[in-house]
Amino acid sequence: MTYSVVRTESQSSAHYSGHTMLTTLASSESKSASHQGAPGNSFSDASTHNYTQQDTVTSTTAFTHASTSNYALYQGGVYSSESWNLSSYNLLNESASVSTYSHADVAASSKSGDFSARYSAAGILYYDLVGTFVETSGRSTVEQTVNSSSHSLSQQGTFAGGSFSLSSFAFAVAVASEYSSLATGTSLQTFAGANDIGQGAGNPTFTGNETGSLSRERSEAKSSSLSQQATFAGGSFNLTTVTYTASGSTDLTSSEGRDAAWSGGFSGNETYASDASGSDQYSVSATGSFAAGSFSLSSYVLSGSADVDGSTSNSRTQSLGTVTKSFARSQSLTASDSLYQAGTLNGGVYANTSYSYQDSSANTLTIDAQAQGLLIDETWTQARSTNVVLGGAQTNTAAATYSYLDGASPVTVQNAGSGSAPGPETSAVVMFAAPDARLVPLAGAGQHIAIDGGSADDATLAAAGKGAPVPVQIKTQAVADARAWLGGTQASSHQKITRITGSSSQTIRIVGGLAQTNAEWMLRVKQEVAPRLRERERDTNAGVVGMVVHIHRNAAAYQVEFMTLTGQTLAVATVLSGHCCRSVRATTATFASWLRLRRKRRNQHFSLSGLCTNLKSEGSFVAASLICPSSCGFPTHISLFRKLKKRPALRRGKDLYDSVVSTR
Repeated sequence: MTYSVVRTESQSSAHYSGHTMLTTLASSESKSASHQGAPGNSFSDASTHNYTQQDTVTSTTAFTHASTSNYALYQGGVYSSESWNLSSYNLLNESASVSTYSHADVAASSKSGDFSARYSAAGILYYDLVGTFVETSGRSTVEQTVNSSSHSLSQQGTFAGGSFSLSSFAFAVAVASEYSSLATGTSLQTFAGANDIGQGAGNPTFTGNETGSLSRERSEAKSSSLSQQATFAGGSFNLTTVTYTASGSTDLTSSEGRDAAWSGGFSGNETYASDASGSDQYSVSATGSFAAGSFSLSSYVLSGSADVDGSTSNSRTQSLGTVTKSFARSQSLTASDSLYQAGTLNGGVYANTSYSYQDSSANTLTIDAQAQGLLIDETWTQARSTNVVLGGAQTNTAAATYSYLDGASPVTVQNAGSGSAPGPETSAVVMFAAPDARLVPLAGAGQHIAIDGGSADDATLAAAGKGAPVPVQIKTQAVADARAWLGGTQASSHQKITRITGSSSQTIRIVGGLAQTNAEWMLRVKQEVAPRLRERERDTNAGVVGMVVHIHRNAAAYQVEFMTLTGQTLAVATVLSGHCCRSVRATTATFASWLRLRRKRRNQHFSLSGLCTNLKSEGSFVAASLICPSSCGFPTHISLFRKLKKRPALRRGKDLYDSVVSTR
């Protein structure tokens, strides 16, 4: 008797949505920041804004999904003594799916109101302003995500005595994802006011304008695959070949700038620029076999690199009568790392055959200030490197210089140091699990003549040969588990390449003009700290990461500068040692926490949990971004945006009710 069946399925779906929101709000804002350090690095900045604002946001979303599957089964054999013996068994099961998500936002904003601003640096008061302003701005954001996955399962063998014996077993699964985003924006502000120099109605006036622009672009690509070639007998696998490959890359750029100029009795100009770029790439492969209940890897290779470059600059020049003052500050950073690891695995023990890791970074900060009787010219430089080679060098080195003017004479102090670095990592990223026996069909009670998964007592018995002699049902959960393993291993590979840049940096402490470097100071100066208490400044909730820029006597307190990821300063605050902050570890994420969402709509409820990567409120709106796990191995990105009747008090780890949720 022979039995054969071929089944092919395909399906597709698409969803499109769009909306436009118009909002008006009234707001009052105030902020202040100060820093006390070296003469050129001391400043005080305070401002207030009272304004009304109108926003128009148009949003469109599109989601498509397409999938295909193929199932072919052939069985040939005989039936005797109420059991089947199949001399020929062939199974082919395949599937593939592709999903795309795209989202676009176009926002236009206009606001008008009054302001006050006071700024001093290096002991010089640059301005004390009051005035009015009108500002218009526009911004557009486009995001796109493409996820794909596929699997193939092929089996050939025989069936006897209630069990399978497979002379050929082949299983392959692959996943891939691509993500891209682009945000651009421009702004124009006109302003007018007076500079308070204590002359009342005679204070000098000014009028001017400011233009701004921003551009941020990011692209990611990842792919991985797993292949197994095996035989199956006696309920166990013998994998002759197992192969894993993965690769990924990320590229990002950002640019932001502002230019202002004003004229009148008080005149001047100001510029701000921030540019950053970074990239990383990696590839990993492993080849081996599975026998006697354990894996052996004949080859394992991980290779990757990451680099980042960034710079910020801010300059002011102003004139009041015949007096001209200027101040300029610039900072640059460059960092890179690379890793190559190769080895084998035998008897559960991994052994490196080659390991090479290099990590380096350099920072430069310059400050210039000029006014009547004052000239400041300061430069800080810091550099560090780590070099770890199997059987060779394992060192950390660091150096710092500080140059300044003592009167009219330049002075430079410097120091350098070195120490031992941790040795090569001894574990591999790729950790294979035993082959999944659920991919092999199990013989059920329905292997009687004409019974397709039922029992002999069924009243719907069909003619002999109509049903499959041995019911064959693929355990799709085993395929989903393999995809999840691919995604997790892929993420671990990516993390190993990128986690070191910026997290293991050896930095320098400058005390009394002299630089010191050793293991004790590596995590005390210019390190990142996370405040535990909520600060008054905008966007400095508990969990925000900041940079230590000054240590008070006996390390009783720290001056911490909080910045955006593009380098823009949000606030400078004093935090107490051991009470308001903690050291950042290698596993610490930047302002990320687990968030639980609940939605009620049309009497339907659902809940969702994920890693919150961005949570903030703007006026009457609340916005959050999450990364949620999924069974297919890809992280699912969740974005929510909701208008509330009153300004919310956001608390991470709490519920957000009645939120409009879209996935990507």
